Amino acid sequence: MNTIYKILSVILIVSLCIACTDDHEIGEQPSADEIKYSVTPSADNPNVIHFSFASDKMSPYWSITKPDGSVMNSNKRDFSIKYFMAGEYDARIQAYGGGGLSEELSFKFTVPENDPMIYKLSGDNGDKRWVWNSKVSGHLSCGWLYSDGPDWWITVPNELANLKTYDDELNFSLTDYKYVLNAHEYVYVDPSALKVMDAVNYPNGGSVGTAVYYIQPDNQKWAVYEKDDNKLYVSFSNNGFPSYVASPDALGAEYEILELTDDILYLKWNDVANETSWYYRFKVKSNEPEEPEDEITILTNYLTGKDTQKVWTWDNTTDGSLACGDISTEAPDWWITVVDELLAFDIYDDELSFIKTGNAYKLDAHGLIYVNPAALSTMDPIGHPDGGGDTAIPYVQPDGETWSLSKEGETIYLSFSSGAFPSYVADPAALGAKYEVLELTDSKLYLRWKDEANWTSWYYRFRVK
Repeated sequence: MNTIYKILSVILIVSLCIACTDDHEIGEQPSADEIKYSVTPSADNPNVIHFSFASDKMSPYWSITKPDGSVMNSNKRDFSIKYFMAGEYDARIQAYGGGGLSEELSFKFTVPENDPMIYKLSGDNGDKRWVWNSKVSGHLSCGWLYSDGPDWWITVPNELANLKTYDDELNFSLTDYKYVLNAHEYVYVDPSALKVMDAVNYPNGGSVGTAVYYIQPDNQKWAVYEKDDNKLYVSFSNNGFPSYVASPDALGAEYEILELTDDILYLKWNDVANETSWYYRFKVKSNEPEEPEDEITILTNYLTGKDTQKVWTWDNTTDGSLACGDISTEAPDWWITVVDELLAFDIYDDELSFIKTGNAYKLDAHGLIYVNPAALSTMDPIGHPDGGGDTAIPYVQPDGETWSLSKEGETIYLSFSSGAFPSYVADPAALGAKYEVLELTDSKLYLRWKDEANWTSWYYRFRVK
């Protein structure tokens, strides 16, 4: 057996010696001067840059600065990258041959012009200003990371009016691709980012989003690029962000461009750590002053919902959801319900809808309504021909009832068509009556009906379901 091993060893040594004859020596290290390459814009699209390696018996190792500032490494002989932004970019190349890896050769290449998409974002002269599209639902929203769109929080029109964010202006300048956020000194910040954005006033963070003082650094820039997923992105350097800070990780991050037209910018940022996607919807700031909406139009949108149909229910979470008092006073002073006082009367499940189309009014009472003794014989003449005490009675709303808003002097009124009423019937005269609007916001509706015959005012307080 030992003899066999010795014979095999001799054969192996002889083979190696033959392999190392002068005709098969390991080559010398390639020189950078031997590297032949080209970098050229595509004839069809000057924003597509083609990289080609032409040296024989060597392989390339490229290090290419991408549009987002990151470096891409590749050993391909030929490939292309699309650059949306004009400018001069850095690159390096090495060659690998029989003798190893060459020294590094640095070079620059030029992208001759901006892709037309850039001007949609910046404007032709780099002076376009973007502002929140605050009049549409979902201008700021969020949802589960794996959903097709926002499904957790979707802002209603002007929901953030008190948070000093709607005056923010975003500018994507063409001068050195500088990003300018004119926040007028305040930005709206998520609770998770308060400690980062305002450590002095919020050293431990916060529980609700709020506006904090902000002055933008001078050296923030922006970049637009396409990634391997074939999606378009805009990124911000030096902790830049598009007006709202959703998380500390949203600072200096990249945002997917879901939609970009001459007038619309719709962005998405994925908070992977919290499995959340945030959505930002902007519009171009007009140089013309916007025509203010008249008061009735604004209140109508509050009442009906501008983009989605609103449903109102009793605000039984507070005292005084239903109340009454002397007609000469400005507030109830006789009877003021406490929280959930009327649960036994099947009133709190009533749903009121004020529909724009045809001004239709819908009262879904789920079978029963609460009626004052004074109105029992009117509302239920068969079951209560002689009236009675406070009670809930069966009710099905007739078809065709409507509503309207009007202004008389400085007072706003909500009127109901014949027989219609806002859930509770205080008196036969309250049917088809005109109710004074004491408060109407995006989430609150507070009405007063004056029963002049009985010197009584009735108060109704509702909230959005």
